[in-house]
Amino acid sequence: MDIAALNPIIKISPRYKRISLYISPKGELAIRSPRNLNAGRIAQILHDAQPWIVRHWKPLIQASPLADGAEIFIFGDPEKLRYMPLESSRAKVEDAGSELHIKAAPGKHSDVLKNWLKKVAKQGIENRVKELAEQFNFSFNRVSVRDQGTRWGSCSTRKNLNFSWRLALAPLAVMDYVIVHELAHTKQMNHSQNFWDLVAQCIPDYQTHIRWLKENGKLLHSY
Repeated sequence: MDIAALNPIIKISPRYKRISLYISPKGELAIRSPRNLNAGRIAQILHDAQPWIVRHWKPLIQASPLADGAEIFIFGDPEKLRYMPLESSRAKVEDAGSELHIKAAPGKHSDVLKNWLKKVAKQGIENRVKELAEQFNFSFNRVSVRDQGTRWGSCSTRKNLNFSWRLALAPLAVMDYVIVHELAHTKQMNHSQNFWDLVAQCIPDYQTHIRWLKENGKLLHSY
């Protein structure tokens, strides 16, 4: 592995007490440091940490959940991924029943697939928010579905709701829990006992879904 080619992200902050390496769920390598580092120091850190990087970074990348032949779930439906050659000037994703046919130029299949997933997720999650809000008597202002980083959802004081597109890849019950969690914040902008009582009225087994996210969230964030 060419360690220098990983292009680590350099994060400088006085709250870091020492220099350390970090690998995000997406496979991004970062160097955290309390002070600025010159190129020579960065190269030395990468050289010294090469065994650790190879041990932790390589397995994460090799286990890409969007690889050709992999199976993913979209709103609870299993779909097998099939990478196919580009047949025209336009890349596209075709739903072929239990398979998704991703037609793209070499090296572009995962990007094409991810963009398609984001569009599908946006429409599906927005529709589900409306359904659950009506079912449980919540009101909200606006819904946005985007890349939330490591957050599953959020709610502003203006009742604007934001959700991670990756929720479309989680079990339906888990997605419903996150949506209800944020809808509950439109009435309780906190995590008080009243808030959790409100969530429990709608999703009695919500703690099961919290555990699922803790155990499987890293996998979804690797998409």
